[in-house]
Amino acid sequence: MQNSLRKKKVAIVAGIFVALLACSIVAVASSRTSMNNLRVILLAAVATGWDFREQANSGYLEEGDYRVISTTLYSGTRYKILAAGDETVRDLDILLYDENKRLIDQDQGTDAVPIVEVTPRWTGTFYVAVRMHRGYGYSSVAVCYK
Repeated sequence: MQNSLRKKKVAIVAGIFVALLACSIVAVASSRTSMNNLRVILLAAVATGWDFREQANSGYLEEGDYRVISTTLYSGTRYKILAAGDETVRDLDILLYDENKRLIDQDQGTDAVPIVEVTPRWTGTFYVAVRMHRGYGYSSVAVCYK
């Protein structure tokens, strides 16, 4: 009887482990999807004369969540800030703030591939907020310049 109970406990623990492993694999795949989607957009930007500067995975976001990435932007340089989500992202937004937390620019689209172009009048620290407006999932962001 005790041996049977022990086998059931082992089976339950093994089942939980397999379920957690499966969740981890799905999360890694979705994160890779957002990075791959961003790479496609980056290749198009580079093909049209933009140089790539930095890239970040903004992680998993639920609807209404956001992640903020700080970056230094230089006066007079044109920047293109790009983001991309995985297959469950419906509307991803980019909002660009200056060092005083004032909104400088934001994308106006309702898709999973927001793009903001800006030429700052001053050099300073800027904050790129990637916000999940609709949907959920992983997203990645990159900064290009000309």
